[in-house]
Amino acid sequence: IEAGQVKFKKVLLDLTDPVERAIRGVKPVADQAGISIRLVRPDSLLQVEADKDRMEQVVTNLLGNAIKFSPENGEIVVELSLHDHWVQCAVIDRGCGIAPQDLEKVFGRFQQVGESSRKGGTGLGLAIVSRIVSEHNGIIRVEENHPMGTKFIIELPVEHAPAAAASREVQKDLAKKDTA
Repeated sequence: IEAGQVKFKKVLLDLTDPVERAIRGVKPVADQAGISIRLVRPDSLLQVEADKDRMEQVVTNLLGNAIKFSPENGEIVVELSLHDHWVQCAVIDRGCGIAPQDLEKVFGRFQQVGESSRKGGTGLGLAIVSRIVSEHNGIIRVEENHPMGTKFIIELPVEHAPAAAASREVQKDLAKKDTA
């Protein structure tokens, strides 16, 4: 991704679609671990301009980590919501959590903190997730989920279909005038 080798195919989409695909994809692993996944979302569309496969990859990674660190018979909640001009996707678990001093380290390359060093992995997953979110003009952060667990929050800019289309038309018109 950093070398520019990964091409993003951004389209206007409802973020619910790649989130639901990610949940379906990890469901067999969650079921085997005795962990349920619950999706909480508003009835309204949550439109963003995004690469649906990369967004599915982001949520799959976050869910995989949540499953890895959740206790048996635990629950993971995925919350989709709209806040001002941002669509928010939060993945919340009740696992072992991340120590406060390690919260900022989790997005670094080859970083494994706390329990993760004993659970396996390369320490690249969250660094890749962070880069993908950044390529979508979004932000990702992590918070403690009291009394225990972790909450990863992704925020992507809202795209309003009519406004976005009108803006693109104005940009095309301006581009035509510049070349004339």
